[in-house]
Amino acid sequence: MTRKSSSTEAWELCASAFPGAGSSRDRLAFLLRYAVLAPSTHNTQPWRFTLGPDRILLFRDRSRWLQVADPTQRELHLSVGCALENLLIAARAFGYRPQVTHFPRQGGADCVAEVLLPTPARSVRPQGGLLEAIARRHTSRQPLRPRAVPVDDIKRIEAVCGDGAVLPFLSDDPEVKGRLELLVAEADARLFAEPAYREELGRWIGEGTSGTTSWLLSKLGQVAITCLNVGHSAGGHDSEPWHRAPQVGILATFDDDRCSQVRSGQQFERICLQAELLGLGVQPMSQLCQVPHIRARLARFFPVPDVHPQQVFRIGFADRDEVPMPRRNLEELIA
Repeated sequence: MTRKSSSTEAWELCASAFPGAGSSRDRLAFLLRYAVLAPSTHNTQPWRFTLGPDRILLFRDRSRWLQVADPTQRELHLSVGCALENLLIAARAFGYRPQVTHFPRQGGADCVAEVLLPTPARSVRPQGGLLEAIARRHTSRQPLRPRAVPVDDIKRIEAVCGDGAVLPFLSDDPEVKGRLELLVAEADARLFAEPAYREELGRWIGEGTSGTTSWLLSKLGQVAITCLNVGHSAGGHDSEPWHRAPQVGILATFDDDRCSQVRSGQQFERICLQAELLGLGVQPMSQLCQVPHIRARLARFFPVPDVHPQQVFRIGFADRDEVPMPRRNLEELIA
C-alpha cells in the first residue's frame, strides 16, 4: 500500500517511544518528529534535514516558498525557526545539550542552522512541559471567547521572548483595535485583489495543506479561491474578530536580517507553546506583515522606534480543533 505524502499520523507521538537503546541516527531522527510539528505559513512546512552521527543540519526548502505572499522569504525563515525551536526543546528534554550555529558556512546556501548534539551522559525520561505541548499544539481556528486573559498569563508569555525582540500586547483600547481592524481589511483587500496571490493560495489549498481531508473539497476550494476576488469579504471576515479578541500581540525585532527572522520564528513557537500550557489559543494574522506599507504602519504601535514587525497574532480562550493539520512524512524530509 502506498503511503500518503502527508497525514495527521505525525501527531500520534509519545515520548516513551524514544529509542534510547537505538543508534545515534535513530535517536536524532526521533527528535525530528517533534521538529516537524511546528507551525508554518499556510502549513507549507518549508524545511528538510540531514543527519550526522552527532549533528542535525536544518535547511530551508525553497520549493515550498510562497513567492507571491512572501517575496522576501521572511515568513519562510520564521517557519523554519519554529521547527528549529521544537528541535531544541526536544533535544534538551531527552538529555542533550544542543549547540546551535545559525547559517553555518559549511552547510551551503540553504542551510539555516547546524545543531550539534553530543551523546548525553545519561538517559532522561521527560514528562510534561514544553515537550508535551509540542504534540498538543496546533493553530486554533475556532472563535475566541470574549473572556479576558489573566494578566499573569500575559506576563508568562512575554517572558519567553529573548534579547532583540519586542512583544507588546494591545488589549482593551477600542481606538487601537479600530485601527488594527482597518489595517486587516486593507491588507486582505490588497492581497486578494491580486490574481497571482489567489492562484498561489488556491494551489496550496488544493494540495490539502489547509487540513481539508477530502480531495474533492480541496479542489473545490482551489477553484473558488483562484477564480473569485474575495478580498472585501475576506477583509470583513478577518477584521471583525479583532473586537472580540481579548489580546492582540505583535512580535517585532530591532533587526530584520535572516538570523533575526529565524530567531523570531523560534520565539513565536515559544509563545505558542507557552500559550498551550496555559490553555490559550493562538491565531496568526500574517496578512498584516505581507503588505509592505501596512507592515511599516504596524511599527507605529510600538513604544520604541526602529522596530520590524515579524508576526501578529490574536490570543485567547477557544475550543480546540478536532483534527490537527497534516504533516509531511518525515522519511521524505531527511536527506
